[in-house]
Amino acid sequence: MKSSACEIGGGGSSPEIIAWNISRLKTTQYALLNYAVAVALGPVRPGELAKPMGIDASTLTRNLRPLIGAGWLEVGPGDDERSRAVRVTPAGVAKRIEAKRAWKRAQLSFNERLGSEKVARLHALVDECFAALDATAEPD
Repeated sequence: MKSSACEIGGGGSSPEIIAWNISRLKTTQYALLNYAVAVALGPVRPGELAKPMGIDASTLTRNLRPLIGAGWLEVGPGDDERSRAVRVTPAGVAKRIEAKRAWKRAQLSFNERLGSEKVARLHALVDECFAALDATAEPD
């Protein structure tokens, strides 16, 4: 699923893609790291990361692996013997700052090239499509 204006824009050599690629994160990985730093505010169970992001356990696991491998997140024991907790490392906080700056540059470039009116219409259309998909989704 295309989840960002940069992905929707396609083309691996556009200024937006080049600006974003500096961070070397996929958009789902960025969202996961961003959520873990900004929202979780401490160790969090994997399920608590997956649910609000609307991803399943398999997608979460695939996106945690490279973040853990890079040293940006770590997984350790949770509150009891059976649970695990995801923690953000200092390097993860620094990576989030770097990625957030790259994302902002990509957004500004995209907005400049398309114009604010088209970008607003695009966001409205994407929001409308997600609402329609949510309305037709089967309950969990």
